[in-house]
Amino acid sequence: MPKETFFRLPEEKKRKIEQALKKEFSRVSFAEASISRVIEEANIPRGSFYQYFDDKEDAITYMMEEFKKTEKKKIRHLLEENQGDLFTTAIAIFDHVVEGIHQKEEMKLCQNVMQELKNENKLLFDEIHKMPHSHHLVIHQIPIDRSKLNLVEDEDLEEMMKLVTNAVRTNIMEVITNRVNQEQGRKSLIRQIEILKRGMEK
Repeated sequence: MPKETFFRLPEEKKRKIEQALKKEFSRVSFAEASISRVIEEANIPRGSFYQYFDDKEDAITYMMEEFKKTEKKKIRHLLEENQGDLFTTAIAIFDHVVEGIHQKEEMKLCQNVMQELKNENKLLFDEIHKMPHSHHLVIHQIPIDRSKLNLVEDEDLEEMMKLVTNAVRTNIMEVITNRVNQEQGRKSLIRQIEILKRGMEK
């Protein structure tokens, strides 16, 4: 994570560095990203960069954490907006991400972040479970409508959330990698959610 000197920077300068990092990490993969281009874009001395970050990997980690933090806030907002309905929220998350990445820069950055998370074997929208006591936070702080869910045990809710978030991630990746278009990805997600809702055993 960034050094304290980065967080003490004036907000405008900090945002300029973040925008330079975002531009570079959107231009090429994280492995190919060039600190020299970041320094040039942000108009800072090379020595200053290393006063803020240990190395390129440190800067990448910071940008990924900021990306995930923004998405977690949006997911919480969508859950509240949809009155805790996991299934409706899943579709809303899909729409939010896919519509947002239609911008060329956002698309490339999202692709790179998703690829990095895939390399780390993480789910982009499963990050909410990494928070301390996240299971209880989700249940008690967000009004999930449990009346529509056939839950035998409390743990069933968390397992259901994993299934839903995995479906969301899979269909987003299908759109991002141009295997399907947005409409096809959305229909696929809705179909998968309907299967989860009704179950498969007769």
